Amino acid sequence: MQRKISVLIADDERNIGILVKKLIHWEELNLECLGIVDNGEIALDMIRTHHPDIVITDICMPVIDGLEMIRISQAENLNPHFIIISGYREFDYAHRAMEYGVDSYLLKPIIEEKLNETLQKTTEKIIGRVQMLRQDNEIQQSLTESHTIIRQVIMKNLVEGNGLSNSATMKKHIDGERFLFFIVKLDYVNSQDSLNEDEKYKDTSTEQVQKMIRECLKDSSDVIIYPWEDRFFCLVGYADGKADYIFLMISRILLQIKEYLRGFDLQDVTIGIGEEKDSLELVLESLDEAKRAVVNRIKYGTGRLIPYSIIGKEKISSSELNEIMNNRYHEIRSTKENYSVPGLFALVDELFAVLENKTETDLSCLIEVADTLERIIMETDRKNWAPDEKEMMEYRLLLHNSRTLQEFHWVVKHHLSNILNSMRAAAESQYTKPVRIAKEYMESYYNQHITLDSIAELVDMNPVYFSTVFKRETGENISAFLQNVRIEQAKKLLVETNETTAAIAGMVGYSDSRYFAKVFLKATGMRPATYRRLHA
Repeated sequence: MQRKISVLIADDERNIGILVKKLIHWEELNLECLGIVDNGEIALDMIRTHHPDIVITDICMPVIDGLEMIRISQAENLNPHFIIISGYREFDYAHRAMEYGVDSYLLKPIIEEKLNETLQKTTEKIIGRVQMLRQDNEIQQSLTESHTIIRQVIMKNLVEGNGLSNSATMKKHIDGERFLFFIVKLDYVNSQDSLNEDEKYKDTSTEQVQKMIRECLKDSSDVIIYPWEDRFFCLVGYADGKADYIFLMISRILLQIKEYLRGFDLQDVTIGIGEEKDSLELVLESLDEAKRAVVNRIKYGTGRLIPYSIIGKEKISSSELNEIMNNRYHEIRSTKENYSVPGLFALVDELFAVLENKTETDLSCLIEVADTLERIIMETDRKNWAPDEKEMMEYRLLLHNSRTLQEFHWVVKHHLSNILNSMRAAAESQYTKPVRIAKEYMESYYNQHITLDSIAELVDMNPVYFSTVFKRETGENISAFLQNVRIEQAKKLLVETNETTAAIAGMVGYSDSRYFAKVFLKATGMRPATYRRLHA
């Protein structure tokens, strides 16, 4: 009977280690668990003492991290087969792991099928059932997978604003003498459809668009595609002198995607193209240019190529934009404090007109303007108001899917008016609740000694401020409201009981019956005794 292959699991989160153990098909693969440890130093001691065949390890662990543990093991010729399972996507980790002779590098979340497939391959190598040719193919496959991972990590860092990766590593994994970015942007013809996007359709279109991009560029360049939301970021490397041909292929990509989308009648496509760069160190510039080109479809129209070269180079500088916004800051704040939607709309229209009248201006600055307007409007006390996260996400989606200036303007103004209306409702609620509590208290305890200070303390507000709030909400001050409550109760007692006027005065909160009679006369136009004779 074949001996079981021993497996050690090392992960700083013990629950993850237990999960890995549960996912492994132990009997099917003829494996046995040597143990689960959560410390790199303990794992290294286990390797030295028990010599496991396979070590499944995380990178991030206390005392000794996974990569250092592997390095020491290899230096001491312990040589178990290592499989890394980690949440780290940085290519440096993957690259270093492969240099140390790691069998496989798997990313969290852990996929059961992939994990067991990797273990199967490792087990076959251990027991010698795999021929040399298959071993070579597996190594090549592993290297190819790592190459793919590293390329995707490079793109992720670029697109998501994490900066350039190591230049030497980039050159090792991206071929070419010249480089440029282009962005394929899919827009729903009706932007509201983007809020109800069918996931199955999205997955299918994502796969098809990537396939068309690769097919068009496969013979002339090296291309890495990074799908992100409704965009496909494409970094192309190619030989010197091929720029015109690459542009022609990008034009073909546009036509093929348009033809594909025509079958659904849902979306349109625009491609923004950055300028050619002669080194990988400059590709971030090309990426920024492609992003700006795509945004400017609101100016030039969708369903076309927009090379950065056609955009007006008169980009509004950050300092100029800040000056424009600062000059209107107090006006914007004033509209917010007054919850004036018409006033806000007028300001937004004025701002956009100033920017759009610069006919040679790159209109990608409008995104920054929209963000700044939102920030100024939302500068407020969040104690009684907070933005609706779902609405904020929907706004970002609609904003970046706007296909025309008119649509862009509508989305911004509609969003900001929603914020103002929500703030006003929250402010009104803030005032209404304390006033309601105060009124209910006075209507229930009118016979007690009640002062402005005692009421303000009840609702936890400053007496002077609460007095202003109460009058604004009810149209009368607190003393007048309390007096009316007491007089109404006195009227009922005069009609429904035989109590004396002095007794009734005390029952409704007046210790002085003569003062009560004076107040009653002023409020009703008659003395208490007269009111009783007329209404009893």
